[in-house]
Amino acid sequence: MKVRLSDIKNTQPRRDHGNLKSLKASIVDVSLINPLTIDERGCLLAGRRRYQALMELYGLDYEVECYVLPVNGDQLKAFRIALQENLKRKQLTEVEEAVAIKEYDDLMRKIEGESKAGGDRQTIHQTLVNGWSQNRTAQALGVSQQTISRDIKIATAIEEYPELAKKTDGQAVLNEYKRRELGKVSLPTGKYRTIVVDPPWPIEKILRKERPNQFDFDYPTMTLEEIKVFPIRQLAFDEGCHVYLWTTHKFLPVAFEIFKQWGVNYECLLTWVKNVGFTPFSWMYSTEHCLFGRVGNLPLLELGKRLDFMGRVREHSRKPDEFYKLIAEVSPEPRIDIFSREKHEGFEQYGNENTKF
Repeated sequence: MKVRLSDIKNTQPRRDHGNLKSLKASIVDVSLINPLTIDERGCLLAGRRRYQALMELYGLDYEVECYVLPVNGDQLKAFRIALQENLKRKQLTEVEEAVAIKEYDDLMRKIEGESKAGGDRQTIHQTLVNGWSQNRTAQALGVSQQTISRDIKIATAIEEYPELAKKTDGQAVLNEYKRRELGKVSLPTGKYRTIVVDPPWPIEKILRKERPNQFDFDYPTMTLEEIKVFPIRQLAFDEGCHVYLWTTHKFLPVAFEIFKQWGVNYECLLTWVKNVGFTPFSWMYSTEHCLFGRVGNLPLLELGKRLDFMGRVREHSRKPDEFYKLIAEVSPEPRIDIFSREKHEGFEQYGNENTKF
């Protein structure tokens, strides 16, 4: 059947329709080959780009051929069809997909809550929180639960900072969100004898399609210049301070430069020998390094400790307990763990995810 464009309600999750030049040329040349899909209320279920191209070519009064898919007023079914259509055709950006999936998840929770609660507010609230699992959303949409969890994080970040919706890359949204959250955390005002720093190095994005488990690094990366100007000397006792700087193999040469920029005199390199490793190029990366240096000439509390230590690998970026035990034996208090994500006895913390682990 033919329907006027002005009577079609565009409820699809896609926001950016991309370059429509070739599509519009095709419509002018051979007309519209595939009709739009709408429900009985006139809500657009499939054909967002075709709808937009027709709008730009002919205006609101143009009548277009549509296939009507009955959903019997089922808002959830209509939304799911529209979302699955875009996911199947890969037309959504990462951010559009995230927002749409969260909208679907929220709708499912609302419907679940209303059906179970019978109007009681407290029961509805509890059902909205607990009654619908992300796993059920994943099953309904035919995607992984990891995708649902990640996309809900992205959409939640956009709800707090709507301007982030202008981005198309989900990792960029999460990174900027966490940078802003970290910016809310004030630097300590005290001075320290021992400073441990595990910088959020600017590691390259891991494509979520190939490695979905590591799509969200859970912390905001910093540029090398931002790391270089971090005010370590402001936190260190001028007459004496031990500084430990964790680094990846890739950034080891830069780490020495950073020590110089911070005014820290390099002395030696500690090495974490891991129980597992990975092979990105040729060698298996089964170690990680931490530079040791001093401000002033503060002596170690105990001499003769080995520079290598064993420790099993846990979550991404989480350092072993053996390291903190070693530092507590050789470096005096007060101590601070910069960009900390886990509380260790004898160390103060700085960061916006102090209780992550």
